Amino acid sequence: MNKEKIVGIFADIGVEAEVLDFELSLPISYDVRYRSFELNLSGSVYLLIKEKRPGSIETFVNQARFIADKAKLPFILYFSKLSNSNKKLLLKARIPFLTDEVEMFIPDMGMLLKSISQAEITSNFTPSQQLVFIHLLLFSGNEIEIEKIKENIGISEPTIYRSLRSFVEKGWLESTHGSYIFAKKKVEIYSDGKQFLFNPLDRKIYISDSTLEFLNSDFNHKVKKAGTKALSELTLIDENKYILATGKKFYGKISKLPYFQSMAKPILYKNELQIWKYQPISSGNAGNDDFLSLNLVDPISLIMSFEEDDDPRIESEIEKLEKMIINKFKDSDLGGSNGS
Repeated sequence: MNKEKIVGIFADIGVEAEVLDFELSLPISYDVRYRSFELNLSGSVYLLIKEKRPGSIETFVNQARFIADKAKLPFILYFSKLSNSNKKLLLKARIPFLTDEVEMFIPDMGMLLKSISQAEITSNFTPSQQLVFIHLLLFSGNEIEIEKIKENIGISEPTIYRSLRSFVEKGWLESTHGSYIFAKKKVEIYSDGKQFLFNPLDRKIYISDSTLEFLNSDFNHKVKKAGTKALSELTLIDENKYILATGKKFYGKISKLPYFQSMAKPILYKNELQIWKYQPISSGNAGNDDFLSLNLVDPISLIMSFEEDDDPRIESEIEKLEKMIINKFKDSDLGGSNGS
């Protein structure tokens, strides 16, 4: 924890700050995982708490409350980096935090830096909105075809139209006589919409080799390569384990079949099946467009499915994949397949 940097963050917004070492008698397990400092802000005193070894956000919040109760001080969580999903959770729960990336939320002082926009406090996309958003960016050309969206993502026309109208309100699309066209470049829409994206992964189970075989042979239109398996086909990540993803609704059907063998943990079965909050889009419908033509989950959902992964090796490859996607959007925009 860089004390001078913290002081500088507050100095930039005109708040006098002082960071001091703080001694507190806690169980050894707490000393191993957390470090605490006293933070003085213009006369108000807080306990600034940082994890030494990152874990779940829920555990961090609960343990911070325990530490702060012992110190008899209000606490502020400190992060080097905070994912969008965790940031939204903290904002909704009104949990104070500060990051190295100059993001701050301290409710009782009324501090909300410009870097945390109101859009981040609003709700995520619904599953249907996220599917339509992804389809528009990855699979729609100059004409936005409702029938094609319906065929590819499997939701009703009224639901698709509701999503499109919400995108018109955000300034991404324009509506003329019931049809829709892009009002912005795809690269701009992606940049604007990233803050509304959520992690589609609901949970993981592990399936037998025979179950994997029948899923790949009989239901390959409903299950897609996902996780590090999908990433390994797009980047330099190496993954020998088989990982598939399917939607919750379809999983509810196949899990009842007598020959479907699964376990909650990878004890006997090593093949991973990810259960998603929505049915993965069929990237194969994109034709022969390199990374979209493979039998993989779409690359935007793939990126979001790693949102809570702290592996630096994976983070590096995810960044490269996102650059590939952005370059695709730029090429599409230069080709005149959407507005402005």
